[in-house]
Amino acid sequence: MITINSDEILFYELYRNSKKWELIKSEKNNFSENPESYSFTDFLYSNNQVWNYTIDKNTSELKAYYLGDKTEEGYSEMVCVIPILYYFKLQ
Repeated sequence: MITINSDEILFYELYRNSKKWELIKSEKNNFSENPESYSFTDFLYSNNQVWNYTIDKNTSELKAYYLGDKTEEGYSEMVCVIPILYYFKLQ
């Protein structure tokens, strides 16, 4: 599970036997400054990975796309298979 607020993205893992969510990682909201980007929702993680988040307005499904990495030379880019993570909104 993830929670996105104005300052950070929080990543949780569910331990089914205990039915508890445990915080496993947090990322400050740092937007990518890649001049080649076509989006304002590209997030730059602390490990230099660039992810894009979109919400489907019909289903409220959140999709996270791994776009590539920030490198010393600029930005790498995924060309063929882009990993996508799907999230749904808890009611």
